[in-house]
Amino acid sequence: LLSARTAAMRGEITASLDAFERAQALRPWDADIALIATETLGGVVEVGLAGASDPAEAWASRAVVQLPASSRALFAAGMVASLRGDDAAAEDLLARAAELSPADPRIHHEAGVAALRAGDLDLARVHLERALALAPDSQPTASALRDVCARLGGACGP
Repeated sequence: LLSARTAAMRGEITASLDAFERAQALRPWDADIALIATETLGGVVEVGLAGASDPAEAWASRAVVQLPASSRALFAAGMVASLRGDDAAAEDLLARAAELSPADPRIHHEAGVAALRAGDLDLARVHLERALALAPDSQPTASALRDVCARLGGACGP
């Protein structure tokens, strides 16, 4: 796992993928490997490294199948979907993560942003209001909520 993560951070995607596959083969029962791969490759996708997007999605799918009741797996998969521009999948995965971790403001914030991008303003408002209630000093959440409220014609507000 360390080799896989190190290779990913160096931009060596093929080496990283090989190492993640070796780790999974050595520990087929360990669902956390898929989760760690998803989080690692998602970080690489976020910084724009070519070649990581499809493998990140594949590992995210594995993580969700292996850990269906893990808000961390759903969150990681949702963030990968968001980075890939799959707004509908991101909205679904992040909403499911928020159901499992209702007190996590970061999950609610990202679920709200995903719902906004997917065009579901009412759901975006719900998640962003919850995120702001949990983390009242979050300027990114307050800003996103103001955007949603403006689009809803001022029907809500921080």
